[in-house]
Amino acid sequence: MMKNTNLKLLFVLLLVFFALYKLYPTIKFYTTEQQQIKALELDNPEAFKGAIKLGLDLKGGIRLVLEIDRSKLTDNEKKDAINRALEVIRNRVDQFGVAEPSIQKQGDDRIIVEMPGFFDVERAKNLIGSTALLEFRMVREADEVGPALEVLDRYTKKKRAGADTSAASQSEAAAAPAKSDTATVDSALDVFAQAGQAADSGLTEEQKTAQQMEADIFRDKPFTSLLVKAAYDIAVPKKNEAKVRAILDDPGAQQALSNSIEFAWSAELEGEPGNEFRRLYLLKKKPELTGSYLEDARASTSSGGMSAGQAVVNMELSSEGAGRFSRLTGANIDKRLAIVLDSRVYSAPVIRSKIPNGKAEITGMKDLAEARDLSIVLRAGALPAPMEIIEERTVGPTLGQDSITQSKKATVIAMLFILLFMVLYYRWSGLIAITALVLNVIYLLASLAGLGFTLTLPGIAGMILTVGMAVDANVLINERIREEMALGKTIRAAIDAGYSRAFRAIFDSNITTIITGVILYYYGTGPIKGFAVTLTIGLMISMFTAIWVTRQIFNYAVLKFNMQKLSI
Repeated sequence: MMKNTNLKLLFVLLLVFFALYKLYPTIKFYTTEQQQIKALELDNPEAFKGAIKLGLDLKGGIRLVLEIDRSKLTDNEKKDAINRALEVIRNRVDQFGVAEPSIQKQGDDRIIVEMPGFFDVERAKNLIGSTALLEFRMVREADEVGPALEVLDRYTKKKRAGADTSAASQSEAAAAPAKSDTATVDSALDVFAQAGQAADSGLTEEQKTAQQMEADIFRDKPFTSLLVKAAYDIAVPKKNEAKVRAILDDPGAQQALSNSIEFAWSAELEGEPGNEFRRLYLLKKKPELTGSYLEDARASTSSGGMSAGQAVVNMELSSEGAGRFSRLTGANIDKRLAIVLDSRVYSAPVIRSKIPNGKAEITGMKDLAEARDLSIVLRAGALPAPMEIIEERTVGPTLGQDSITQSKKATVIAMLFILLFMVLYYRWSGLIAITALVLNVIYLLASLAGLGFTLTLPGIAGMILTVGMAVDANVLINERIREEMALGKTIRAAIDAGYSRAFRAIFDSNITTIITGVILYYYGTGPIKGFAVTLTIGLMISMFTAIWVTRQIFNYAVLKFNMQKLSI
């Protein structure tokens, strides 16, 4: 009998060691400095895999509300657009590694995303909101760029001439305050008109002459004069970017250009501070290949070529995509192929030879973190339609810390009262109950860690309720044992009868509560599910520790010390 009891207690101890093993990532996470955590996660995103993370209400984070733009979709595409968008966003966030994000639909055209512990709003918006339409498009030859620029010059001059014929319009333009970054061609033409008016005060004759020459260039080539050369490409100085965008976005300018070509901007600014510029590429409008053939995308650091040491994204195409890519590169040797994502050119390398393996590389990222984000977006796939972020909210970590502090205080106070009550009222038997209670908490936390659970305030509430019901179970058992001993039974007979009589009441109350928890989990959302999970798992563990573990401890004590009197 004693040997059997020893084996059972050994099993309990093995469970404790296994639970502590599962809790090790959590212990490591919460005993490491925040800066060190960020550094470790940057090197290895799975450095703290398995740790219990805190939810938005405890840790703070970002809440985004996105609305899908279905204006350009067909009727069939509109039907499941929101579901496809939900799946793509979920894939992106899951691969990014945010602990227990909440991603859910709201109505027919909105998605709510909550990211606990993440506070970089711009990065989150780029990760979630970008359409991720990947295209491989041919860069047009240099002899096609000149005529395209001339077309835009003629259109801009014509537009300006039409504006100048109206004295009233000219007067309004002079009187109106200057508008920065206005996306209309008229605002850009206002700047041209102002640039042609030389200011007499404070200028030397040479400065007036130079200003007059600039005004003449504006009149002859109002679009080209805003551009500069950048190696083999044309570029736009940062100060002129809004003006150029205004012209290129004008429907009339787009109609004036050939239907087979269009201008596209580079993804990043280049140049020294104060002299920054953005490249402008003339591309074939129809893509040669799209991201639908993409099989994999991984961030890395380039080891060779002009991009050596820079963060890049290595892409691998499917077998069909590799065949198309091979034919494309083989037919366009010594020509440039632009890698375009969401209408922005990330790189436009020269094709030096046929590429048969279907592998390509995207450059132009500032750092490895941006490359990782881009690779996640590419792997998750493109959104079915553009998403507009209509609400963004940051829940500060201070609010979360206050909640944690109050919860800790409540837990400590409750545990102290329980400890004092059980020890003072039940004495040695109360210590056994406390041992079961500690095991209950350890096993519960280990179970949550194994499930990848994120702790929220409702989850903590579920844990506290579990502790309360565990104490109630031990009280029932101890009272039944007391009653049996009062009838004159031996210690062993009193323990057996006490557990037998208490079991039915404990089992019934716990089972009914577990059923309630299952219903809450099935029909609830977000925090309600967290409460249901901790409550349900906690009650199952509670029955194990309160009924089975404590009985083995009682049996061991009675047999080991040949107890004739029970402190209860």
